[in-house]
Amino acid sequence: MKSQNQNLLVAVAIWLACMFGLYLFFPERIGAGKRAPQQKPEAPAQAPVTTAPAPPAGPVGSGATVASKAADVPRGTPGPKPPLRTVTFETPRVRVVATSEGAAIQSVQLLGEKWTRHKGTKEESQIDLVSPRAGEALPFTTVVTGTDGKALVTATTAYALVKSDATSATFRAEEGGVTISKTFSVNPEHYGISLLVELKAAQGISGQLSILSGTHAEEPQGGFFAPHTSTPARTICAAGNNNVERLAIGAKHPVFEAPSAQFAGIDEEYFLSAVMPPAGVPASCRLEAHGEKSGSLIASLTVPVQVAAGGDSQLLFQGYAGPKDESELMAVAKPLKQSIDLGFPRASEALPFTTVVTGTDGKALVTATTAYALVKSDATSATFRAEEGGVTISKTFSVNPEHYGISLLVELKAAQGISGQLSILSGTHAEEPQGGFFAPHTSTPARTICAAGNNNVERLAIGAKHPVFEAPSAQFAGIDEEYFLSAVMPPAGVPASCRLEAHGEKSGSLIASLTVPVQVAAGGDSQLLFQGYAGPKDESELMAVAKPLKQSIDLGFWAVIAELLLGIMKFFYRVVPPHNWGVAIILLTLAMKVLTFPLQHKSMKSMQEMQRIQPQLEELKKKYAGDTQRQNLEQMKLFKEHGVNPMGSCLPMLIQMPIWFALYKTLQVSVELYNAHFIRGWIEDLTSKDPYYILPVAMGITMILTQVLTPAPMSNPSQKTMGYAMSGFFSLLMLTLPSGLTLYIFTNNILSIAQQMYLRRKLRPPPVKASGQTVEVDKKKDDRSGGSGGASGRAKIRA
Repeated sequence: MKSQNQNLLVAVAIWLACMFGLYLFFPERIGAGKRAPQQKPEAPAQAPVTTAPAPPAGPVGSGATVASKAADVPRGTPGPKPPLRTVTFETPRVRVVATSEGAAIQSVQLLGEKWTRHKGTKEESQIDLVSPRAGEALPFTTVVTGTDGKALVTATTAYALVKSDATSATFRAEEGGVTISKTFSVNPEHYGISLLVELKAAQGISGQLSILSGTHAEEPQGGFFAPHTSTPARTICAAGNNNVERLAIGAKHPVFEAPSAQFAGIDEEYFLSAVMPPAGVPASCRLEAHGEKSGSLIASLTVPVQVAAGGDSQLLFQGYAGPKDESELMAVAKPLKQSIDLGFPRASEALPFTTVVTGTDGKALVTATTAYALVKSDATSATFRAEEGGVTISKTFSVNPEHYGISLLVELKAAQGISGQLSILSGTHAEEPQGGFFAPHTSTPARTICAAGNNNVERLAIGAKHPVFEAPSAQFAGIDEEYFLSAVMPPAGVPASCRLEAHGEKSGSLIASLTVPVQVAAGGDSQLLFQGYAGPKDESELMAVAKPLKQSIDLGFWAVIAELLLGIMKFFYRVVPPHNWGVAIILLTLAMKVLTFPLQHKSMKSMQEMQRIQPQLEELKKKYAGDTQRQNLEQMKLFKEHGVNPMGSCLPMLIQMPIWFALYKTLQVSVELYNAHFIRGWIEDLTSKDPYYILPVAMGITMILTQVLTPAPMSNPSQKTMGYAMSGFFSLLMLTLPSGLTLYIFTNNILSIAQQMYLRRKLRPPPVKASGQTVEVDKKKDDRSGGSGGASGRAKIRA
């Protein structure tokens, strides 16, 4: 017993040392460490320089700050380089600093207490949206190129300050035969910054003008549930039909180009610095990301420019530098609202029940972006109508208060008739799945889903090897989000096919479409009633809408056992107060222990008997040391005589392992347990990990106690040490797994300890009672006292 206590103390000490080391060296793995928010580096202050008299440059407002370079460097043109000058504009919202170096914006500080960092400390400062770094373009940097691609005005052109006042400043430069003037203006009413560019050329210009913005950034870290501070700056461009593209450091394709640009700039999660082209002028954008872990971002907006010989041209660009507040963005320009990225839905992704009608030639008659008019609506239904491609389409949505079903009635009319297909689309944005079987449930992002043929369910995720799946005889198609489902089913009796698409590698767009044939006679009409579902993947709720939807619940390989476990837990949850899923898991554990008790009893008895016959096994090994075959044969005879099964100790574990895997899968899939609490303030969600790691630690201790009470196999005592090591490893593994699974194993360990103590007491051999026998022995008398010598006496000894 003393040896067992010492082993227990050593095991607990090793366990505590492992936990301390884990917290010390890997805090981010178990949530002990919290990432510090990334701070934007402060704009470097200008070094003091010797002031030199400035050449005549017109009147300068009070906001102008004058500084000079230490030396004037020739640029290949006659005359000295203009001195460096900065102009500061201050409004109630922002403080803007413009510099003559490239005639760009050097600083944009947001004013107000909301935008103050490090409040109450020596480092207190205002958020600055510009972080000047050598070699990176400042916002509103301008480049003019000719048709041959040669730069006429470069990004590093030195400008002279011509004039300035409280809200505007004009800079001018001459380079490459071009005179360029740039006038910045700020509006005290919002965060807008306008830029008027005027070009003059004696010999004329035909080329392009680009407005650049650049910054330094890091590679994005983490995933959907990572802290918000892990999203660094990205370049952004809104182009085409509200298609917003962002490019970050480390992107697989580090360059993006698009025509029909609405704006381009730098997106810093909560803030935006962007520029829009002049009204009515076609523009293109180019996004660049240089570097892998960290590097430079460049966003450019390019417009064509044409200046006749001796003439001039003016271009008025509208910019924005401020927070991504919807009202503030809209006050400057409506397209800027697209910079607010709320994730679902995204501009280029189809919303649920989006409808497309195509003819036999594949040409779209009704597109996904068709604008509909609201015809009528009431508390449970709404009808929309549109006319496009010679087709009149009406879509009536109806909801049922009794369940999560959404029905869609599509009515088509065509004067010339239709013969083609009608598709119902659903789309969303998703990330590539991360981790494996033991990854946290939050690592399973959205997937497209289709049930087709003979109950064949296919799912497609971002990063799939085959990014397109098509199948006939579709029963439903949509988006599967682990605990929730958004899907649509075809009209009764109408054959349908499904198509699943996954665009992107690490992240991208998912599209699921359900397609049915459509035939409308000339001047006639056709009606199609689709049934949809949008809600949790609760079996009863799914069945209330349609039986095929039940197939969306993916219990995997352990489906039979998982369904049984879920059924037992539902029963306990329903009949046992306080109707708590944690209590239901404990009662499930008790039920499983009762069912497996006979096997565990037999296993324990077999292990005890194995210890009793160990001396005989050792004798057999010595006796048949040179004959392994005979030795094994004699051992099997001995096992049979004493009713010992050498593999009996493995049976309880072999039974428990499938239950563990099935319960884990149940916790990952069953919406009944989603956000289900056990004890308020401690375990608020049984499908996620224990936030305080109490259960994993307690489970580890009970596993070690179980090993202490388990008889060591006499044939291989080292298995006992291995059991201790596995207990610690398994406890570390449980740190990030669902707390519901940890609760089950912890409860099972407690019951196993009690069971082993009971069985050890019951199977302990009874003590051998001494029998009262009288033994007569001869006792020789001592002749030294004068006795008779050879005479002997008899004595009775009771043993």
